[in-house]
Amino acid sequence: MLKKLGLNHRLQGLTVLLAVSAVLLLNGCVVKNKAVKTFYPEYYAARQLQNQDIVKLRELTVNPDLFIADSATLLLGSYYLYYGDENYGRLLIDKSFNSKNLDEEMTIFGQLWKMESLLREGEKGAAINMANNVREMRRTPVYMRVMQIYCNQFGVVVSNDNEINSCLDIAIDGKEKFKDIATDTIEEQPLPIMTDNMTYEEYLQAIGIGGPVENMDTVSTNAEEIEEINIKADAKILLTGGDIFDDVPTGMIYAMGRYNNNYQLEPITEFAADEDNKKDMLLRLNNYDLFISGVKTNLGVDWLQLSEIAGELRVVKNKSTAVIIASDQHETHGRIIADTFNSVGKKAYVIKSSGRYQIELQNIMQNEKDKSFVIIIMADEKEMLDIIPIAKYWQVNSTKQDILVMTNYVPEYELTNDQRSYMKGVYILTSAYLAGNDEYLRISSDYKSFNGVPMSGKSALGYDIITYINKIVDKDAEGSYLTNIQDIVNGYAVRAPVLLYSDGYKLIEKGTFKPKIEEGTQSLPK
Repeated sequence: MLKKLGLNHRLQGLTVLLAVSAVLLLNGCVVKNKAVKTFYPEYYAARQLQNQDIVKLRELTVNPDLFIADSATLLLGSYYLYYGDENYGRLLIDKSFNSKNLDEEMTIFGQLWKMESLLREGEKGAAINMANNVREMRRTPVYMRVMQIYCNQFGVVVSNDNEINSCLDIAIDGKEKFKDIATDTIEEQPLPIMTDNMTYEEYLQAIGIGGPVENMDTVSTNAEEIEEINIKADAKILLTGGDIFDDVPTGMIYAMGRYNNNYQLEPITEFAADEDNKKDMLLRLNNYDLFISGVKTNLGVDWLQLSEIAGELRVVKNKSTAVIIASDQHETHGRIIADTFNSVGKKAYVIKSSGRYQIELQNIMQNEKDKSFVIIIMADEKEMLDIIPIAKYWQVNSTKQDILVMTNYVPEYELTNDQRSYMKGVYILTSAYLAGNDEYLRISSDYKSFNGVPMSGKSALGYDIITYINKIVDKDAEGSYLTNIQDIVNGYAVRAPVLLYSDGYKLIEKGTFKPKIEEGTQSLPK
């Protein structure tokens, strides 16, 4: 039976509350003979725009669909008003805020951004009149969703008229959006001390990131509960914990377009999640726990599995010394490998990439220059590209040193010539070799044409989360996973990690580690 990893870190008191609903769309490719949704104005309205967003919106200002064109113009106006040419921003807003082509949602945003434009121009009296017009609007679900998105940018969580009035007063007083919004950090808890009579499994369970898998009876019960649920076509997917502006929600939004879903994404506070997860779908972004009708499925990467595989690789276990560079969230897994080394009389060092790891690495390698050692880098898909050159730079004797990178995903990246030279001779152990997946490459090509960048591993995971929901809710067996999910067992995603070797210009597959799944344990509906 597989050991499964469940990360239990929780973010407390998340203040962000916005709604990113799947409503208005641009035509695109077709899935199951339905038009694909690819344009979500409220997604752009809810965040500080990035360069790729600006490029995309500029393209859409001349779209033949006048709703899309005017919405994109209005969104650009709101951006330039704060972060670019203020006069140009005001011009774009004036051109579009009263357009008859806008829907209810964008019309309300238009009124709010025109109010801001008047304030920036010094017309406070006229801005107050605009604010009063917004106050008097009918409290439709769309109105409340817009105010939640807008007021979140001032750090105000909206659920009633008093909070709406407070939010508008703050805006009138000139507070800048996205400033001084409370952020949450993971609550620090002292870790239990590992005793001599503890197994690794018991220790992981004690610190909250592991434990034995559930028994067969529990698996069968969970599967039956999931198959009986009835989720509405426009049901909410509540998001809590983690960063709601990262690539996972972006991948979810893109997937909803391809599958022609009408789910709504609504980030909520941790407190609200405890109340709402039984009647809605809930995704915890900090550990990728997905709750559907109270039944949990974890779709994250099993780093314990990666750690166990790494410890058995010849490139690791044949070395007398290991230097493990781990990001904060993977430090615990790095110490698992270090303990394996230490238990047989070998040396292992664990250093955190968030600290001055370059100096620590230099000192260690100078002291161990006569040893045969392996550098193990445990980092996510983007961070690893920053660490690899440092590890290569400090090499003392390349004939005695190997580098193993452990990472969640290897997506499609364009490496510079310098990066290729650093990558040469590096081993990579990954849970999902996306760039070797034909389905990912096909989807990523379409994703890139829309977003301007290749699909990251996190975006691919967001896509897979929607694929899984569709398999559960709509019994959609046609959707394919991108992040190498083989099955869902005991509520955990099972993947088959891949070992790669870089010759500097291409990645070569050296082996696949297929997990053994005992017959009868699958919980994914057929």
